Amino acid sequence: EVVSALPPAIAVELLDSIYRGTLLKVPIFRHLDEDVICRICLLMKPMTVAKGEYVFNEKDRGREMYIIREGRIQIMRYGMTIGVLHKHCFFGEDCMMAVEPGKKNYRQRTAFAIEDCELAFLRATDADKIALDYPEMLSSFQDLAAKKACVEHERLNMMINQVADELGVDPDSSVMDDVLTAVSTIA
Repeated sequence: EVVSALPPAIAVELLDSIYRGTLLKVPIFRHLDEDVICRICLLMKPMTVAKGEYVFNEKDRGREMYIIREGRIQIMRYGMTIGVLHKHCFFGEDCMMAVEPGKKNYRQRTAFAIEDCELAFLRATDADKIALDYPEMLSSFQDLAAKKACVEHERLNMMINQVADELGVDPDSSVMDDVLTAVSTIA
């Protein structure tokens, strides 16, 4: 609101100074040219999340990605922690991908603030507009989302195998299906 009251040139300079440093530390933005970075800076929105609050929950609809400017975010899936993210890490980019007409993007993870956090977020609708002029940005999102999904899949399989081993059951058994269902309903 304050930024919109400023003269356009000052607003551009202010937003650029606020977000440029953060964006350049995020792998999916690092290689983009100056014009794209500037456009993204103008579209970033700030968000404060208090310790103990959720940014989003698994199965929520989503069309935003987030970058941590300060604080730490715990990422969970099926009620299990799959990672803790810190300053300059990003999350939620999987919901930035365009979906088929009539379908909605749903979150596959839960993001929870384990410290007070300052985030910046980018809406998919804004990213889509930029991607019309800079399609390399969208392919960067897709490539990285695929890589993160593979790493997450490996982590989840390791956790499932560990739990199955501790229970003395096969990881593909109906017992483990029941355990995962129970854990996901608790979370």
